[in-house]
Amino acid sequence: MAVTLNDLKEHLRLSSGDEDAVLSRQLAVASVMIGQKVGGLDQFNGSIPAPIDLAILMYAAHLYSNREATTYGTQVYSLPLGVEDLISAWSFPVPLAIR
Repeated sequence: MAVTLNDLKEHLRLSSGDEDAVLSRQLAVASVMIGQKVGGLDQFNGSIPAPIDLAILMYAAHLYSNREATTYGTQVYSLPLGVEDLISAWSFPVPLAIR
């Protein structure tokens, strides 16, 4: 399953189309970012595992809700809680030289 704009809107509990352009951009970015972390979404041959789909939804929702860097107390978080756990079975460490 590929995550759609309607999936993201349902996840965010949004019904109007007022934010569709913003949501589409954030969904595209989330898909690329999660795809890079798991070695490419094309490896799944159109059948993306449910945890990867959920990670994309969570990341896109995080981008929508936090349009700037996110901080809690003195720590800065780059991914919403749970995304790394959802993709851990498919992710691999990226060498520092290409980060």
